[in-house]
Amino acid sequence: LLAQRIPGKFEFNETIRYFRTQLNHLNVSVQLNTLATNELLTGFDEVVMATGVRPRLLNIPGSDRPEVVSYVDVLKGDVEVGARVAIVGAGGIGFDVADFLTEDADAKGFMASWGVDVEAEARGGVVPPQRTASRRNVTMYQRRPGKMGKGLGRTTGWIHRRSLKQRGVIQWSGVHYDFIDDEGLHVTLEDGTPHVQSVDHVVVCAGQLSFVPDGLTHPNMTVIGGARDASGLDAQRAILEGMVRIQA
Repeated sequence: LLAQRIPGKFEFNETIRYFRTQLNHLNVSVQLNTLATNELLTGFDEVVMATGVRPRLLNIPGSDRPEVVSYVDVLKGDVEVGARVAIVGAGGIGFDVADFLTEDADAKGFMASWGVDVEAEARGGVVPPQRTASRRNVTMYQRRPGKMGKGLGRTTGWIHRRSLKQRGVIQWSGVHYDFIDDEGLHVTLEDGTPHVQSVDHVVVCAGQLSFVPDGLTHPNMTVIGGARDASGLDAQRAILEGMVRIQA
């Protein structure tokens, strides 16, 4: 549900539609908005725990300030993000959030930004791309030194990097996060230089932690997906683990 909100990733909504349809065909009972309890689970022979992950929090002085928000809050639309944004973390989610926050164009503008002639008047339907900087001032930070985006997909990573560069997104690697106060986000750059960014929001994209509800027990419980291993979060891996468990 969150991934399909990223520009160019609407097909994730089709994945949800597919599985919803298949579950209906197979007469699987789906109970949404239902809290699992030990009393409820006693009626089942087996329990598969697929509760996923929770965002990793930023643990520095000032990280409890109201302008510090999670990527989940941003993608769900629970936060109206301001014009000056710092993104903490530059993994896949950090790049997706940066893309989400800097994609200002509508469908027509999106086509123009990639040089697609929707009127099919130009030869081959291709025209010079028309790209503009984002209305937001976005800066990405990561602790790890070196080039950002090394872990992105080989076939699509270059698109992310190029798009964000053309939208004016600034990137700093090898930083140490110091604190957040009224002046903004304070970091120490890789060369030891102190740096302060004045921000309206700090969006935390610092990874995830496995989430398994406290107190839930069952003699035949199997934990799969992000709930089992939050590293390198992969929907394909999680689905495969679920399929293997059901077939067993």
